[in-house]
Amino acid sequence: MNVNAAVNVRSAGQKGSPVLFVLPAGAEVRVAETNGSWVHIYSEQGEGWIYSGFIGAPREATAPAADTTALSGKTIRVAGTVTVRDAPDGEPLYQLEVGEPIRILETVGKWARIATATGEGGWVRIR
Repeated sequence: MNVNAAVNVRSAGQKGSPVLFVLPAGAEVRVAETNGSWVHIYSEQGEGWIYSGFIGAPREATAPAADTTALSGKTIRVAGTVTVRDAPDGEPLYQLEVGEPIRILETVGKWARIATATGEGGWVRIR
């Protein structure tokens, strides 16, 4: 099996548990067990827990947005899983999960520079 997007591998099967490492999109994993919506996996990088929605066919997740010019300075909640990158079209840094609040710092074309509630930052693709 493969992961369909870059995903945080966590120490336990729950949102907010420490991130051990990030698997890149397409990484091969072996499922050891499931617990609700969480899956305990083994990969070349190690073992840990990921949300079950990250196993399967590739997808391109985006942050929700209708009018990108009106987003700067606003705080929104992520409607789907979103890959945060180091630059527009850059390397994946980490994954945001459904419901996480992000602050839009600026928009550039179809990209937004964001900050999370924990102070992490990066770029996400917007519609």
